[in-house]
Amino acid sequence: MILSLQYPIILRSLGLALSIGLTGCGGGGGSTSSTPSPKPNPAQPTPVQPPTQIGELTLTGDQQGLVGQRIGVVGQRPKGQELQFISYEWQQLTGSPVTLSGQRQAAMSFVAPNAGAYRFELTATHQTGQKRRQIFNIQVNAAATSPAVNLQIDRAVSSGGLLTLRLTPRAQHTIQDWQFKQLSGTTAQLQVSPNEPIARVIAPNVVQDEVLVFEGTSSNGQRDLAYVLVQRQPTINSPFFCDRPATSCATTTALSHHYAYQRSTPYNDQLLRCTFSNQLTDAKLCNVGTLPPLNQNDLTPSIAEVMQRVVVSEDWMGQQFEQFLRQHDQHQDFLNLLKPVTAIIISPNITQSFYFALTGAIYLHPDYLWLTAQQRDSLIEEPDFRTEFGQDLSFLTSHWYVKNGDFATGYWPITERKSRTLSEMSLPLAALLYHELAHANDFYPAQRLRSLQTHRILAEQLDERLFPSTTLTQRWPLHSGLLKELAQVSFAGVPATSTQRQLQPTQVAEAFFSDRASDFYGYLDQYEDAAMLFEESMMLLRYGIARDVFVMNLPQQQDSQGRPIYIMTQGQRHRVADPAVSPRALSIISQLMPELTEPARRVMQQNPALALCAEQPIWQSLSLDCYAKQKLHQGHETPHPASEQFHQRLLQQQSQQQRQISQQPRAIRQS
Repeated sequence: MILSLQYPIILRSLGLALSIGLTGCGGGGGSTSSTPSPKPNPAQPTPVQPPTQIGELTLTGDQQGLVGQRIGVVGQRPKGQELQFISYEWQQLTGSPVTLSGQRQAAMSFVAPNAGAYRFELTATHQTGQKRRQIFNIQVNAAATSPAVNLQIDRAVSSGGLLTLRLTPRAQHTIQDWQFKQLSGTTAQLQVSPNEPIARVIAPNVVQDEVLVFEGTSSNGQRDLAYVLVQRQPTINSPFFCDRPATSCATTTALSHHYAYQRSTPYNDQLLRCTFSNQLTDAKLCNVGTLPPLNQNDLTPSIAEVMQRVVVSEDWMGQQFEQFLRQHDQHQDFLNLLKPVTAIIISPNITQSFYFALTGAIYLHPDYLWLTAQQRDSLIEEPDFRTEFGQDLSFLTSHWYVKNGDFATGYWPITERKSRTLSEMSLPLAALLYHELAHANDFYPAQRLRSLQTHRILAEQLDERLFPSTTLTQRWPLHSGLLKELAQVSFAGVPATSTQRQLQPTQVAEAFFSDRASDFYGYLDQYEDAAMLFEESMMLLRYGIARDVFVMNLPQQQDSQGRPIYIMTQGQRHRVADPAVSPRALSIISQLMPELTEPARRVMQQNPALALCAEQPIWQSLSLDCYAKQKLHQGHETPHPASEQFHQRLLQQQSQQQRQISQQPRAIRQS
């Protein structure tokens, strides 16, 4: 996805991708170690003045816990001095080694592997460079039985920010009924899902740091606590970070505490200020000299140089991004494509990944980077807001990546709390990076990058005439006005007309497969058209992975296990190799990575476009042998393993969308 705001030189305004707050959840049952700060009086805000003497930290959390239980501690900054503290660091002093969530946040949590005395120290650094330290002691005891539930996970959240709390069962336990309630602190907005044990919480607005305590209970009487530190933040005045498309943007999104992944780089002071701040306004956009692109001279940046531009909210996000570059960028594609990028922001505040032309940064959802269930716990379970769009249409469009007759990418339901390997993580991340970095190189191609003026901001130097996507549109325009209008409905939230609501899958399929886009998302605008062509081409060239794109019906029948049957109206594998599409794809490759034009041409010739199995259940298209099979009849066939995985993926989408106020779930791709 590309993000463009209403800036004079940028042609149109597209959607932004942030949730309405930040993340936090979880906790361990226990008591507080110190008296919480008094509740704020909104009528008497605390004035912010340079302190003559720095106050002490106040730590609150579990003094006692059980083996296998999530335990949490949060640290409040001194009253009236909150805004002067700029960094945090937890260090374990005693006890069996643990993995900390939030190690560089003001709140942390962990699961104790063994009984014993645990001791932790929080160091908070003041903007003057002075430090404040506080120690917290926890006694962990063995239990006759393991705790049945954990509330994931204790976190810090900005005033007015968003977090989600999930009650998770331990091994051999289930959760059938659940309740959430707030036990202490200024009242937050608490929305409990009726479909799964998760609560959506909007933190109250506070004028000083405050600790909120939440409780989650299950039907068997098991409970757990979550400590949530609500941090006072400067007034939000940035028009750039909101939870909906820019046309309805409001300056109400509270960003969480983020930091430069590397502790000391030439750009530590600029990274957040220039790319990811609630105080970033038109007047504060940084010029090229302040935060330049990674390389303007056609030289491939090193991994070390790239990592100097990474911003995270948890260290694991940067660690795994670096591992990916070292182990899964064998051709240096991503290093080369990162040349025009000023920063890489990895944040749970992002609900969909995007590229932002005003800052020159890419913003990545960390769901692409987690490897363990504990890392995944630190994210916000907030669905892509675009799942609300186009729900009253009478057809569905979707896609998937395929290799050797099966899904190329794995599926990890959050309730199963499974880990994944770096290799399993790499394919979805590679597709995402090819897409978002195509946007960066479209807006700032090499010839423009070399001539940037350091005293001007990036957006002032855009030249649409040089965009590869402009050349693409001029030479090979898309013809279907119908699909361009439908893309505005499905991806931009424009209400569907009565005529559009009556369209049948066959009409949509005929319009798409007789035109020359590689994906329905390409009809949103020329930028997404180019990025989709590049993404599919590179995944085929570098990974040998096919992409299926298709139109299907709204389910009319169920299989023998009561699951809806989605029937393929029309679909195509290797759409990018279709004779009507491949010249367009090669045009983009020749402008973004010209040395790959001929290799891409050869791989397209070796992998011609193939029709998928029309009028069959869509999962039968995975192996492409469905034409030799008898058509599925309700209640008679043994479900195919691919059918099970496909339906589970749809169920996951459905559960996410039910946490929104929305109607019938729809299969809409995430850009």
